[in-house]
Amino acid sequence: MNRPASLESLPIEILGFIFSSLDPIGLISASQTNTKFRAVIQPKRTHFVERLLQLECGEAGGGTPIFRAKDNNIKPGFEDKEKWNQMRWACSLCLKLLPHTDFSNQYLLRLQYRKPIPESQAEKAFTSWKPFRGENAAMRQEKREARADAEEQDRAIRRRYNIAVNTEAHSVFFHEGLGTQRLQERKLKVFQDSGMGTFQGLRGYDYMTITEEEEWWLLTHEIQLIEGEKCGFKRHLRKCNECRFQRHEIANRTFSFSYRDDRNEPVLQGTAKVPIVTSRTLQFPGATERWFPDIVDILDIDEPTAGVNKPTDPSDIVPTVTHPWTMYVVRCPECSTWQELRAFRFADMFNGWAPKTAQMSHGVGARNWNGMEINEDFLNNLQCNHCYASEHGREKLGQELVKWLSASLFYEKCHLGADFWVTFKDMSFYGHSTSIAVKKARTALKEKFSSSPGFRSLDISDIVNFRLCFDECRSARNLDDGVHSNSSYHDSRTAIWFRDYDQNEARLYWLLECIEKCEGAGDDLVDWALNRERSVQM
Repeated sequence: MNRPASLESLPIEILGFIFSSLDPIGLISASQTNTKFRAVIQPKRTHFVERLLQLECGEAGGGTPIFRAKDNNIKPGFEDKEKWNQMRWACSLCLKLLPHTDFSNQYLLRLQYRKPIPESQAEKAFTSWKPFRGENAAMRQEKREARADAEEQDRAIRRRYNIAVNTEAHSVFFHEGLGTQRLQERKLKVFQDSGMGTFQGLRGYDYMTITEEEEWWLLTHEIQLIEGEKCGFKRHLRKCNECRFQRHEIANRTFSFSYRDDRNEPVLQGTAKVPIVTSRTLQFPGATERWFPDIVDILDIDEPTAGVNKPTDPSDIVPTVTHPWTMYVVRCPECSTWQELRAFRFADMFNGWAPKTAQMSHGVGARNWNGMEINEDFLNNLQCNHCYASEHGREKLGQELVKWLSASLFYEKCHLGADFWVTFKDMSFYGHSTSIAVKKARTALKEKFSSSPGFRSLDISDIVNFRLCFDECRSARNLDDGVHSNSSYHDSRTAIWFRDYDQNEARLYWLLECIEKCEGAGDDLVDWALNRERSVQM
């Protein structure tokens, strides 16, 4: 009886045809089956990159975030750390599947580098491997022409995508002297000329009847069509932060004139030795949680609650008001690991601060939380917590962390107290109360906070006085008699303050409690700093 023929017995031409129909994972697997297959396939680096790109779209990649470029919405959100920590992206240089923290924003969110949308045309994996056949001049010319046509098509698609995403800001829509009708006609022509199928066949008067919301959804549909076809078309060029650093591709200087400091020196964000890369944007209630995200566990303290007393019912807990903070990752010059900025005790307390040698809005030299000037020498001598503890010891690290936490809590207390004072002082109703208790409270607050140093000693009695004033103002504001209809406590800023007062008051109480506990928290802070993974943690 004849034994069935194996693949190994097939002619090389047939094997080549079979291998060219495999996906990237199958191709590499086949090349590792035996020496004959490997001799036929002879996989190159490109084919290993293609395999990795296919893996990142499967179970090994941990899932795909869906980014809506029109309004920068992303699902899951960056706050869902569990899902984001499971995901992996391919680096085309070190050939590894790495977490999102190892990449800059552009390599995760830009159209050409994103993971393809699941089950889209762009996600389908095809190998570029072909059986080798000799090429003549005509074949090489045909390849060049095909490549040129593809590049031209890509440019047209990118232009259409850019117009659809940035409609409101796109320069082609702004022309001095154009009326509303002419402007709409110009927009429609741009949409049609760029090749947007949803706007083809529309006439001017038809387009004028479309609402802004309808236009938004039509443009979103165009974006989705492009993303389904082109999302991730340059993933083979994606590079992690470490590979970019090794290739000297991380820019550390901003040469724009508007980005120079008061000495006309170019502003630095990182140096050639210690690069700093802008990372994700996360929500935090304040500076304290931004720099010490586990502060509640470190100090063994409860979350801010309504009033001084702890709530007996979970529904009594005050909802937390959060604000966006930009995260930064830094490469430690001593241990060569990338870690979040907080691991270097490098920070300031106000939102919008960036780790640069000058603040852009003022062009003046920037300083760290401890008063040290941020310059090139300062950046080059940064040490992560682990390296600092190795050189100076745990006790010294604990002292530094306590000072930093104290500075953060103190700044927040003063800043929030100043907000309380300014809001009440600006209200035209202020001082009209007939209540003796309220009058005494206002007098005490005025005497203490007329100058900014008073906020340094803000205590519980001041919060109680603010509450008396607030309740009085809220009662007057709720009177619908029209007497105070034009007063400042009816404007939008004050309306927000009335809405968030309970949260802000609870946070003040919480800050005071944290200040009492932080002085003896050195060991706990060191344990927190050193027990975190020696890698980027958001």
